[in-house]
Amino acid sequence: RLVAPSWFGMDRYDVSTVVPAGRSDLRTRLLLQAAIDTFSLKMHREQRPTEVYVLSAAGTSKLKASSAKRSGGFKAHPGEFTGVATSLERLSSVISHELNDAEVIDETGLVGNYDFDLSWKKDDVSSLTVALRDQLGIRLKKQTRDREFLIVDEASQPHTW
Repeated sequence: RLVAPSWFGMDRYDVSTVVPAGRSDLRTRLLLQAAIDTFSLKMHREQRPTEVYVLSAAGTSKLKASSAKRSGGFKAHPGEFTGVATSLERLSSVISHELNDAEVIDETGLVGNYDFDLSWKKDDVSSLTVALRDQLGIRLKKQTRDREFLIVDEASQPHTW
């Protein structure tokens, strides 16, 4: 989560770095340093209360453990999800998209991959909530949680040629 000047989200810039072979763990740190240098950024981190959605177990899970060796993918259509060998992390991501990119946190404690079909009345959060509970045995609840934000205190817009 980022809080920055308005031009920060309107203009597009390419910032690239060279990551040494075998050091993909450095990618985020190097990109952040390149952005700091390019935009003369001064920033800090802070916790802010934020509305999120939390997935939790609603009694006994109705998910079927997948027998597939690897993920078969995920199909999402308005009002319908189908998962084959799909993790709850992936399901959380797709639910997030359905909820206008609201953060969805998986606290089900369920690990592994599952096969499932889920259907609900599209564009209806309460219908999705009921479908998750009744069809998969998962509760979806809106909560307020402290989340970390990166706050840009100062930034210089670079010159373009």
